[in-house]
Amino acid sequence: MSSSLKSLVDIISSAVSALESQFSKQGIDYPSLDDPYYPTVLDDAVEVVTARRLILAAAAQLVASVSPPTDYMKECSTAMYTTATLGFVVDVDISNFLDRTGPEGLHVNSLAEYTGLDPSHLGRILRFLATRHIFKECSPNVFKNNRLSSVLRDSKLPVSNSETQRTDKYSSPSFSSFVSFCADESMKVSCHLSDFIKNPKEHVSPFNRAFSPCATTWEWFKQPGNGWRVARFGSAMENLSDSIPAETLLNAIDWKSLESDEFVVDVGGGVGSAALMLYKHSPHLNYVVQDLDVQISAGTKFWERNALQGLQTGRVRLQTHDFFAPQPIQGAAVYLLRHVTHNWQDNQVIEILKNLRSAANPSSKLIILEPLATFTCEVPSSSTPAPDPLLANYGIAGAGWNTALDIQMLSYFNTGERMEHEFRQLGEATGWQLGDVKPGILAALIFTPA
Repeated sequence: MSSSLKSLVDIISSAVSALESQFSKQGIDYPSLDDPYYPTVLDDAVEVVTARRLILAAAAQLVASVSPPTDYMKECSTAMYTTATLGFVVDVDISNFLDRTGPEGLHVNSLAEYTGLDPSHLGRILRFLATRHIFKECSPNVFKNNRLSSVLRDSKLPVSNSETQRTDKYSSPSFSSFVSFCADESMKVSCHLSDFIKNPKEHVSPFNRAFSPCATTWEWFKQPGNGWRVARFGSAMENLSDSIPAETLLNAIDWKSLESDEFVVDVGGGVGSAALMLYKHSPHLNYVVQDLDVQISAGTKFWERNALQGLQTGRVRLQTHDFFAPQPIQGAAVYLLRHVTHNWQDNQVIEILKNLRSAANPSSKLIILEPLATFTCEVPSSSTPAPDPLLANYGIAGAGWNTALDIQMLSYFNTGERMEHEFRQLGEATGWQLGDVKPGILAALIFTPA
């Protein structure tokens, strides 16, 4: 019987062969870590995603298995410095500066001239990240972007740190917005997580301990001086939405089978990025994007930029609506909630779902798109667990983001990601019956009126 280590190595070896085979069939090499990131035609191919997940799951478990426990825990315990240094390089646009240079890289002295910062500090921060494979040190104190750091090069360089300039910097979707958000608000909130869990009655959430005892996250965002934070948060969320494969939504149901002119209501839909995917896929339907006034105002610009015809023809409507109020669109074919329920506690989700159930007709569908919480151990389930000896949920490759998002929701709202049976219970409490559950980065949970 082979050891667990050998089994993990075999999984990696087999999956690497499968991965390289897929790229070979397309006549291209697998991208090098040393090169900037550019999308390929295979990024979302099922075979590539499957192989990549096995490699990541097995490699992470192999590292955890062979590392001396204290070394592994030291790296985990100091992970906040990874977040902090990433936040710094985004704030001063290091990746943008490096991107202006050739393949030979840029010396920290030259980088110091661009930024007006201490070259010693710049070198130490970039070396810390390069040690973790973010940036590449080409020669002593000479750095360049690599595949990982190049995703940070998409921000605009601010002229100053005024709120107007900072707001403009985050006026379009960028992954750097997400990094900056995590290194700022999220980092500060995380410091209060332990105290909140030990004394949960003192504050509503760790966020309230950190920033505002009385205001919710959304109320705090509206306070004077936080306009640029709202822009950054919106930029980050839109970028994350854009990174989710369209198939997650498009394969939820057979959209083409819906009759012409039926309504799809994107409830709490932000600017309407989900509705835009559907509009391009099934333009025979009518779409209503509902959210609060700030998002709807931003949504108008979003649709004018991406699908002005939808607004002009009336196929797409943007509607200010609070989903805790009665739903104004009666008898829609589909009510869609994407990345909504994890922001709210059960009693609040019940209120949202009841409002939708009251508006639904017998043929209406409710589609909830959320990350699903899963156990790391094998449990009786219709889904196929990961191959032994991997964790049943594939560890960080299968649930790393979902578990991080779960703690993020706990920190900001004292809520979290839910398991399938918890969604089923919410449906039963509100007159909805859970039918199909389609897994993915976001699971698609399809409800019909009970």
